Amino acid sequence: MDFNEADLENRLKNLTHEGRIAFGASCCERMLPNYKKFVGIEQWGDYDFFRKTLDKIWKQTYEPKAPQDRLDKLKQQVFDLLPDEEEFESIYVSYALEAGATVRNMLKYCQTRDVKYLLAVVNLLIATVDLFVQEKHDMDSQDPHLEEKIIQDIFMQKELKKQLEDLELLKNQKTFNESYIKVFRSSVEGKSNIEL
Repeated sequence: MDFNEADLENRLKNLTHEGRIAFGASCCERMLPNYKKFVGIEQWGDYDFFRKTLDKIWKQTYEPKAPQDRLDKLKQQVFDLLPDEEEFESIYVSYALEAGATVRNMLKYCQTRDVKYLLAVVNLLIATVDLFVQEKHDMDSQDPHLEEKIIQDIFMQKELKKQLEDLELLKNQKTFNESYIKVFRSSVEGKSNIEL
């Protein structure tokens, strides 16, 4: 299975607005444990804030949307809690930064309904798995087959498969309520896409 951004964009455009939020929130959910791991190791950041913010994003699928000024405030708070890669030496800083950025892009999507922010979320997921795979296998960045090896790795294949499964589940879903979202998100809650 390969990553095809044009195909992803078409699939996203075929979802309802609520379906797109559910898809993006599912992506963020798989990144959130990576931020939590960073906070535990570095004693910096605020995992609880990200948890509550992502819960608010999930709610956007079945409750009236939050006021613009509230979303602006949340975006700024998220930005303030993104770690600076130059201040930390741990590999986890990249994972935390990308996790936080997915949440910020979801807030932007909720404000604008612009699919480009969902594509940014997915690209951050792919970048996280890409980095993890390279670190895990100590891959040579000069290897001419590097990208092929990364895309074939089990972690990347699992991530791409999960995205496709979510898109398939959501494409015919027209009605969203709290009970549907509870079941939908139960498959990802607390589960890192890189098993941290």
